[in-house]
Amino acid sequence: MNHHWLLEQNEEGTMKLKEIAAHAIEIIKQRGTEGINNAELAKIVGTPKRRVYDVIAILKAANLITTERDGAGTRIYWVEDQENVSKEMSSQTLFASKLKVVTEGSIYNVANRGSEVVIELDDYAKLSIEPVNE
Repeated sequence: MNHHWLLEQNEEGTMKLKEIAAHAIEIIKQRGTEGINNAELAKIVGTPKRRVYDVIAILKAANLITTERDGAGTRIYWVEDQENVSKEMSSQTLFASKLKVVTEGSIYNVANRGSEVVIELDDYAKLSIEPVNE
């Protein structure tokens, strides 16, 4: 395995999180169904474990990886079926006369269709809907 990128560092001798993430993704994908332990990933990438935790959190939030605890820490697996990732949403029935919609992205279109409202968001932004109590 060629780790030429271990030498790609800034003036302070540290890699940027973007570079760490790119290298971590490459390694996680290569490990396939075997996965990789977080400590081993940090060692291979040549960065402190806390930086690997940052990358894991972002990739997990985007549903690009799954993790499970193992005896030596956390084992990381790449999600192979990216086509259906982040498109699923749990369904919940709310009883309220008024609802509040909050998103981390942007709402760019709202269509009122009588008995339903269609809300269009940036990509697959996180969305929460809650009753408004007045």
